[in-house]
Amino acid sequence: IPGQRKGELKCRPASVEASAVLGDHVADKTRFFLKPDWETEICMAWEAGAGETSGVLCSLTDSDEKPVWCDSREILKQTLRRLSGEGIEFQVRLKCEFFLFHTDEEARATAVTHDTAGRFDGGAIDLAESIRRDMTASLLEAGIPVEYAAHAGAPGQHVFCLAAREALQAADEFQFFQAAVKRVAKSRGLHASFMPRPLNSCTGSSLVLELIPCPALEGGREETQGVLNRAARRLREYLGELALVTNPTVNSYRRLAAMSCEEKKPDMLVEGTEEGIRFHMADPSANVYLALAAVLAAGFSEQPEAGQEALLPSSLSEAAALFLQSAGMRHLMGDRLFSFYHDRKTEEWERFSSWVTDWEVKEYLSKY
Repeated sequence: IPGQRKGELKCRPASVEASAVLGDHVADKTRFFLKPDWETEICMAWEAGAGETSGVLCSLTDSDEKPVWCDSREILKQTLRRLSGEGIEFQVRLKCEFFLFHTDEEARATAVTHDTAGRFDGGAIDLAESIRRDMTASLLEAGIPVEYAAHAGAPGQHVFCLAAREALQAADEFQFFQAAVKRVAKSRGLHASFMPRPLNSCTGSSLVLELIPCPALEGGREETQGVLNRAARRLREYLGELALVTNPTVNSYRRLAAMSCEEKKPDMLVEGTEEGIRFHMADPSANVYLALAAVLAAGFSEQPEAGQEALLPSSLSEAAALFLQSAGMRHLMGDRLFSFYHDRKTEEWERFSSWVTDWEVKEYLSKY
């Protein structure tokens, strides 16, 4: 937002057609209004020549300033309000992996990684030390604290751990984090990708959600730990129903398939810690507002425990089928968004299923 437009937007929010939010295939001509949440305003330090330009996140509303059915940020806010009414509040720490790739002469991404280093490598083979420093400095200047940044396990892969924040603020800052990473990478002639598994040679990138109750419940540490243990058990039971939200793309299941049997055990995907709960299943392609809302709702709902751990879906199609059966996800999202989301993901799977892949051409073209 240019500095001179702030006053205007406070009086008259901008508007967009529904298709700009929901996709061009949607014929709905309804207009959504972008209501800035000025508490999220930050200086976009990573934008060259930004000057007085700042970034601010908006709520999607109708003409009466009521939240619209597809505003995922509002869904997280509603979930947090419910939990707060029950005396449960959270800080959230997000740890995200991503890849840096070289670009071609036309600045398009290639599949050539920026370096050949591995986990926590440094010195001459880690070519991105200065890039991570620039990313960290840009985030800090914008008021987004970073606990650490390092090279991750695969060539060209990096990991950032953002400081624990109140849950909504953590999700908001993640939007700016992804924008900053992509912009700084672009300024170095690179492409930053949050694709779950961009290469066959690696497992892929995760988005770890760490839930930290703050403050402890009235019953003290013992009651707090009991609540967290029950939440962890529920999350392990509902992993299948959560998958379409926390792992929302065809490629998400390439990452899950590449994980070891040990890594895919429910007690590894949902880990209890001294501080809280770490949810390891999500990947960076997820809508973090929906993912956090879904994890919190599943873990701290009033639904009885099912008594058995869920099997992970092996494809987007299986995840969509499990999602469709989930009363919890329907209640969380509302009938309209629930159906819309399921239908769009089913269409994505159908497009993929009809596509001839490079693997098929290589495997079968000369054989048959």
